[in-house]
Amino acid sequence: HDTGQAHLIADPPPRRAAGTPDADVDAPEAWDVTAGNAVIAVLDTGVDLSHPDLAPNLWVNPGEVPDNGLDDDGNGYADDVHGWDFAEDDPVPQDRNGHGTHVAGIVAAVAGNGLGGAGVCPGCRIMVLRSKLDLAGTLEAIAYATRNGAGVINMSFGDGSFSRLLRRAIARAGARGVLVVAAAGNQLGDNDMRLVIDEDGDGAPECCPTYPASYDLPNLIAVAASNHADRYGYRTGCAIRNGEVLPRCAFTNVGHDSVDLAAPGVDVLSTFPSGTYEVLDGTSMAAPVVAGVAGLVRSVHPEYGPVQVRNAILNSVDRPDGLRSWWNAARTELMPGSFTLTDGRVNALRALSGSPDARIARSDGTIAGARRIRRVAEGRVAWPEDANDVYRKRLIQGRRYRVLLDVPRRKDFDLFVWEPGTLEIWQCWSPGTPCKLVASGVRDRGEDELVVFRARRTGTYYFHVNAWFTRGPYALRVARR
Repeated sequence: HDTGQAHLIADPPPRRAAGTPDADVDAPEAWDVTAGNAVIAVLDTGVDLSHPDLAPNLWVNPGEVPDNGLDDDGNGYADDVHGWDFAEDDPVPQDRNGHGTHVAGIVAAVAGNGLGGAGVCPGCRIMVLRSKLDLAGTLEAIAYATRNGAGVINMSFGDGSFSRLLRRAIARAGARGVLVVAAAGNQLGDNDMRLVIDEDGDGAPECCPTYPASYDLPNLIAVAASNHADRYGYRTGCAIRNGEVLPRCAFTNVGHDSVDLAAPGVDVLSTFPSGTYEVLDGTSMAAPVVAGVAGLVRSVHPEYGPVQVRNAILNSVDRPDGLRSWWNAARTELMPGSFTLTDGRVNALRALSGSPDARIARSDGTIAGARRIRRVAEGRVAWPEDANDVYRKRLIQGRRYRVLLDVPRRKDFDLFVWEPGTLEIWQCWSPGTPCKLVASGVRDRGEDELVVFRARRTGTYYFHVNAWFTRGPYALRVARR
């Protein structure tokens, strides 16, 4: 609830900063309609189960008798009263890190108890799923949440590894009525692009795209971070010099096709272990804001499926002017553009009456939205709002094909050809993922891209044009050689 008041910041000095009035999600106004009653699973590092601002709002498994060592409800987990610890394989998902507790408080900290603050959905219940955030634990946690009644799963984590198994698990959860909310990432990257950013120096790229946020699934919402001035997320304490934002202080990932909207994720005060509170930054803090809003929507509209909840949220965003610019590729200046699907910041009150119908057309920059090409296609790509165009064509096994991308002078476009069975563009580079890339053309600025190959099997191939941080028209030609 931003009245322009001074607030603590995550990266002092200074110790405090002031926001812009009404740069908020209108949560108190939404609470006049509902405080929520949905079950929201927090898949994270666990939760401080005894925190006084969280304990009353923990989900309680109605079929389980506490501490009797038995699996009373027959779900495969004994004494799982509040969830499960998939890291230690026990029924006590206690947080030893702090991250999950902070996220849980943003979702559903208790309101009106005189402590700390209130979560976005203060009447919702928190299902606690502790994991090492490895693939095996995450898959099992998603299955648990789906089978045990969660309507929303918050995933405030991610990296650059594409996983068919994780994508399939999220899709299956959607088929069973579950909405997934994921953090877009904190690498100052664009999830519409293939960018190798090894932020922690471990030799593995954390970005971009960042998964699970970047999976093109209808039951998933990807969330960027905004701040107290309704601009994309930058760390307050280090950001201002002579009235200008420093690029090293900016962090949120964006992506017109792959990131849906923004939510407050800078200087967020929330619960922390040992009954305390901390102020943190990150898209990890933005995602649970949207998860809480999703809980409010599900509470008012229990008849909605996950796609309808997603539509209601995306169709009702606020669009402040500050979300119409972000950093250029070189991180040297702010530039105007369209950096998320909605160009908006979530609004809890408006989401309660938001249209559940799809009003945003499927992007032709994805495998699912690929357009058919016969021999020649003329188009235009423009970073950031239209970084990718994807075409599809059925090819015959054993035949040779020539694909030419006619690039304008001084422009830098790239060409990728993907095999049948490709689920997403950019999925090729992750360890353990079957590579569906046939060939690529990534020559220098102003040079046409040419790919010649023999089809290894009959099926639908995909021809992907990427604007490498530039814009302009092109001609794409696919022909037998």
